[in-house]
Amino acid sequence: MMKKLILAFCMLQGILLSLGAQDMHQNIAYADNNVRFTVISDGTLRLEYAPDGKFVDNKSFVAVNRLYPDVDYKLKSKGAWIEITTSKMRMRYKKDSGQFTGDNLMIEAVKGAFPFTWKPGVQQKGNLKGTYRTLDGMDGETQTQTWVADTKKGEQLKLEDGLLATDGWSFIDDSQGLLFDNDPDWEWAKERPANGGQDWYFMAYGHDYKQALKDYTLFAGKMPLPPRYAFGYWWSRYWLYSDKEFRNLIDNFSTYQIPLDVLVVDMDWHYTEKGKGGWTGWTWNRDLFPNPQGFLKYLKQNDLKITLNLHPADGVAAYEENYTEMAKDMGVDPETKKTIPWVNSDKKFIRSMFKNILGPMEKDGVDFWWLDWQQGMFDPKMKNLSNTWWINYAFFSDMEKRRETRPMLYHRWGGLGNHRYQVGFSGDAVISWKSLDFQPYFNSTASNVLYGYWSHDLGGHIGSQIDPEMYTRWLQFGALSPIMRTHSQKGAKLNKEPWVFNKEYCDIIRETIRQRYVMAPYIYTMARKGYDDGISLCRPMYYDYPENKEAYEFRNEY
Repeated sequence: MMKKLILAFCMLQGILLSLGAQDMHQNIAYADNNVRFTVISDGTLRLEYAPDGKFVDNKSFVAVNRLYPDVDYKLKSKGAWIEITTSKMRMRYKKDSGQFTGDNLMIEAVKGAFPFTWKPGVQQKGNLKGTYRTLDGMDGETQTQTWVADTKKGEQLKLEDGLLATDGWSFIDDSQGLLFDNDPDWEWAKERPANGGQDWYFMAYGHDYKQALKDYTLFAGKMPLPPRYAFGYWWSRYWLYSDKEFRNLIDNFSTYQIPLDVLVVDMDWHYTEKGKGGWTGWTWNRDLFPNPQGFLKYLKQNDLKITLNLHPADGVAAYEENYTEMAKDMGVDPETKKTIPWVNSDKKFIRSMFKNILGPMEKDGVDFWWLDWQQGMFDPKMKNLSNTWWINYAFFSDMEKRRETRPMLYHRWGGLGNHRYQVGFSGDAVISWKSLDFQPYFNSTASNVLYGYWSHDLGGHIGSQIDPEMYTRWLQFGALSPIMRTHSQKGAKLNKEPWVFNKEYCDIIRETIRQRYVMAPYIYTMARKGYDDGISLCRPMYYDYPENKEAYEFRNEY
């Protein structure tokens, strides 16, 4: 009987999936030898010009969906102009006039829709901004450290442009964007043909920002729903912890009845190459963790999820425990003790890493990885391949392929399209009121690129001591942030364990963490809504009050 029920369920599921597939279409409204226009939604068009007649059907880093729901539109192609009209806009292109320019292409609002007129070259005036790769060394919006490559000391942080603007329209140029190669086993990066083509997306939405984001997910993909445990409390501290010290820490959380879901183990868990400095390592430090498997088993017995910090950039050195296996896979003689370089675009190398190093540690109990990539922004072997963007994809997609559990990653923002690989690590901000003041705004603008799961170093990272009042306020902000994780740089005076503060602050901190768990069912439900609709947990007030100037001016409210 049970087998029959299972079979019936599978058949029904197949029918539903089939129906869903039948409801999706290419929606190509017009195509000739050199141009192709696709209606993604009533507010979104894809516009392609291919001088050699070869259009791109592969997924791109930005656009991973090529099939869309039915859209009601009208096409007029008689005469000299092609005209496509939806409920929100009208596009006109002059036939056989070559690449798109301000002379042969125009998109404008239809009567009754939010008014605009756009031609190629027209610039937005009211972009509502997106996010940025890192807050490393930032004191509020100002760079105070010289060791960070993104900005110079004293410079103000310039957030990337986002998907939304008060202009009521947005334009995305994907003409130079890298593609996926359609490998059914594991899709990998490939360069786009250098044929002088244009691959554009135009979005018209007026001030219906929520609809714009949902339309974006139609071609750019959804925000994955993180596992339930991600919305609990995370403990993280850059400290030379030993196995015993971690066990004492966990015992104290239990004694003080403070809930904890995720333990973040920073980079000192592993050895680094002696005499060479650096942060890369793949072998447990047996001085601190004599029995790594036993340590991980203990954490599992305490219902904790574990992530380890990785700085992969320096590759795999000869002293690593699994070096021999890696070397053989890569065709390197292990006797040469030659370091195996980390090359993100090398699928053979990445496969070997998961087979020989990362996969076995996952079997021992590591739940997800903290990718702390900071060095070398671009791959040495593939032009324009962002190391940050691609390493995020490689790790997340590997988890999708190999694991039965819902994948999660903890990493730095790599650019448009990285919303498909949560959760973000915002970097090493300065311990200051300025930093605390800036982070609510930083949370909310990230939703404008669907990057809805920033994890900040609550309480700040860079500093010499902790102000209990500041830290308590910061933690309260963290309870109303997507991810609640404390962290700090290595320093004896930067201990944020709740019980090291006096009773007044300890009680407030404890209660703040416990209140997070009271809100968790609501937070998790709204995270599912984010998956469905593209609306982040923490979003700006102008999503709901787009005509109120206060919704734009009071930027720390979300």
